[in-house]
Amino acid sequence: NNTLIIFSNMHHDHFEKIYNKPEMKKIFKYFKAQNILISGLLKTMKPYNAMYDELKKRLIELDERFKDPLFMQEECIFLDDQPENVEGAQKNGIPAILVDNNYDLIYKKLQERNFITE
Repeated sequence: NNTLIIFSNMHHDHFEKIYNKPEMKKIFKYFKAQNILISGLLKTMKPYNAMYDELKKRLIELDERFKDPLFMQEECIFLDDQPENVEGAQKNGIPAILVDNNYDLIYKKLQERNFITE
């Protein structure tokens, strides 16, 4: 029941090629078009603040309660494999987890935050 957002540093042409591959339909079916934020289309990129501002704007469009920093802390989690992007999210008030090879720890952190309930 979570809303998923793609928030990627990628050139828009490259993303279009990936997005339009038939085998990728099984992945992209979980994402509404308005919840795909690609740096090449936004003319900024992570870890610049403007990129996180765009993410927060999109979250507020989804639910006005994201204007409240406490709601953001409880209802949002940012996952990235680059430490500087995780740090950028955290500096912008967005809770974040570094995705590394320790998937058990990531899973545990997501369970602790109630994003996974198993």
